[in-house]
Amino acid sequence: MANRMRKEWKGLLWALLWAGICLASGLMLRAIQWGAGGGSAGAHLRFGLAYSLSGGKIGLLILGFLCLAAGFGTVWALKEEKKIFWPGAATGLFFAGMTLIHQSPTGMLEKIWAFPEAGNAESLLFWLTGGLCWYGAVLLFCRLLNRPRQVREPLPRSRKRMLLWAGVLLLCWLPILILRSPGSIYADTDAQILQFQGVMPYEASNPLILSFVYGPLFTLGQKIGGDNWGIFCCVIFQTLLGLFACGFACEELTAQRGTKKAGALLCAFFGLVPAFASFSAAALKDFIHAPVYLLFVIFYCRTARGGSRGDWLRLAILALLAAATRKGAVYLVAFSLLGLALLKGEKRKILTVGTLALLAVHFLLNGLLFPLIGVEKPMEQENYSFFYPITGFYCARYDGELTEAEKQTIAAVLDYDTVVSGFSTRGVDTIKRTYHAENETQVRAYLALHGKFFLRHPLTCLEALVYSRNYYFTPWSAKGERISVAMHPFREVDPKADSNFSHWLPEDIRTAFEDKLWAATDTFPLKELISPGTYTWLTLLLLAAAWKQKNRQRLVELLPLALLTAGLLLTHLNGAARYASPLYYCVPVVLGMSCNGGVFHESV
Repeated sequence: MANRMRKEWKGLLWALLWAGICLASGLMLRAIQWGAGGGSAGAHLRFGLAYSLSGGKIGLLILGFLCLAAGFGTVWALKEEKKIFWPGAATGLFFAGMTLIHQSPTGMLEKIWAFPEAGNAESLLFWLTGGLCWYGAVLLFCRLLNRPRQVREPLPRSRKRMLLWAGVLLLCWLPILILRSPGSIYADTDAQILQFQGVMPYEASNPLILSFVYGPLFTLGQKIGGDNWGIFCCVIFQTLLGLFACGFACEELTAQRGTKKAGALLCAFFGLVPAFASFSAAALKDFIHAPVYLLFVIFYCRTARGGSRGDWLRLAILALLAAATRKGAVYLVAFSLLGLALLKGEKRKILTVGTLALLAVHFLLNGLLFPLIGVEKPMEQENYSFFYPITGFYCARYDGELTEAEKQTIAAVLDYDTVVSGFSTRGVDTIKRTYHAENETQVRAYLALHGKFFLRHPLTCLEALVYSRNYYFTPWSAKGERISVAMHPFREVDPKADSNFSHWLPEDIRTAFEDKLWAATDTFPLKELISPGTYTWLTLLLLAAAWKQKNRQRLVELLPLALLTAGLLLTHLNGAARYASPLYYCVPVVLGMSCNGGVFHESV
C-alpha cells in the first residue's frame, strides 16, 4: 500500500514538474513570437508572462490548464508504454518542429538547432518539451481513441431524421448566407460560366463538368432577375448539396453509433463552425467537390467494412463524381480504390479493373477527346507550382551568387524581377502569373537549375518548401483563410465580358457583421476550428492511432484523407481553406467512425 502511494505521489510530482516546464516553454515561445529580442531564458520568461497577463488572465489560465493536461497526459501515457512507439515519436517530433517553425518567418532551418532569438538553453527546452509533450499527446490520443467501450445496437437509418439534421443546419447557416447574399463568386467560376455561354473557349484548367453546372444555373438566374440572381442560383445549388451531404453524414453517424447524440454532436459542429456556411455562400468548384468527396468517403468506409450491393454501386458513382469535380482528384480516388482492393480480397479484381478503367477514361478524355472537340489544354504554369517557392526563396536570398546565364534561364520562363521581389510564403500566384515559356527546352533548363540550387544550399531549398506549406500544419496559423466575400467581375477573365454584381445588404451592415464574426473566430477554439492545420493534424493522429492498434482496415479507411493531406503539399497557396475544404467535411465524420477502436456496424 505504502509503495503504491509513493508511486502515485511520484507520478503526481513528475506530472506537475513537467507541466511547469511546459508552461515555461510556452511563455518563452510567446515572448519570442511577439518580438522579444535575445537574452537569457529568465528574460524571455518574464516577457512572456507579462505579455500573457496584458491580454487578460483567461488566456494565461487556459495556457496553464493545457500545460497541466500535457503534464499529466504525458506522464500517464509514457508510464503505460512498454516500448517506444516510433510512429508516434516521429509524429510528436514533427508537431514540435512545426510549432517552432510557425514562430519564425524565416531562418529556422539555416540553424536547425537554435531557435531564432534564443540561446542554447531555450532551444534545448523548446525541443525537449515540444517533442516529448507532443509524443505524449499522440500516445494519449491513441489510447483514448482505441479505448474499447460498449457498443450500442445500431439504429435504422431514417430519411426523416436526415432531413431534420439538414433543417437544423440550414437555420445555423442562414445568417451568413443572408449576410453574403446573393453570394460571392470567384474568377475560376466566372471562366466556367463564360465558357458555357460561348464567350470563352472551353479550357481544362477547371473541371469541365462543373462548367455544365454553374453555366446553366447562372444563365437561369440571369434570365430571372439579372447577374445577382445568377450567383444566387449557384449558391442555392451548393447550399442544398452541402446540406444533403452534411445531413447524410449526421444520420450515418447516428445510425452506426446507435445514438442520436453522435449525430447531434456532428450537426453542432457543421452548424456552428462558420467555415461551412462560408463555403456554401461562395460559388467555387472546391465547394461542390468537398461535399461530394464527403459522400465518397462515407461509402468508401461502408464498403471497407462490408457494404451491400447498393453501397458498392453508390461508391462507384461517387468515385466518378469526386474524380470529375476537382483537378487531380482522379489520382486520390484511384489510389484509395487500389487500397480498398488490397483489403477486399473477394472484390480485388473488380476494384483493380474499375480503377484502371477510371484512369484510362481520364487519360482518354484529356489526351484525345477534349482536344478533338476544341477544349484547350490546362494552363501549363499550373504544372510547376512545386518549384516556384524554391525559385523565389533562392533568388531573393542569393541573387548576388547567381550567374547571368542562370538568371537568363529563369527569365526565359518567369519574370526575374517579380521572382525576386514578389515571392511570398503565403502563395506563389504573383510569380506564376508571369510564366511565359515558349518551348519545352526552356522549361527543362529551368527545372534542371533547381538541382544545382539543392546542391549549393539544400537547407534554403528545404526552407522554401517548408515555409510555403507550413500553414497547412499549424492549427493556430492566423485565421486559416477568410473565405472571400468579394465578387470577381467577368472582365477579370475576359476584358470583353461585362457583369453587374453587388451584395443585396448595405455595405455598412455587412461589414459590421463580418468584423464581429471574424473577431469571434480569432479566439480559441474557433480560431483553430477554421484553420486547415487542425484537420491535417487530426488526420495524422488518426493514422498514428490506427497504426498503433495494428488495424489494417482503419488504415485503408483513412487512405482518402491521407492522400488529401499529401496533396496539399503540391498546392500553390499556403494554408488555403478552399484546397483543404474536403478535410473540413470528412475528418470529423471519420473521427466519429474511428472511436472505440474503430467499432462500426457493417449494415443497418
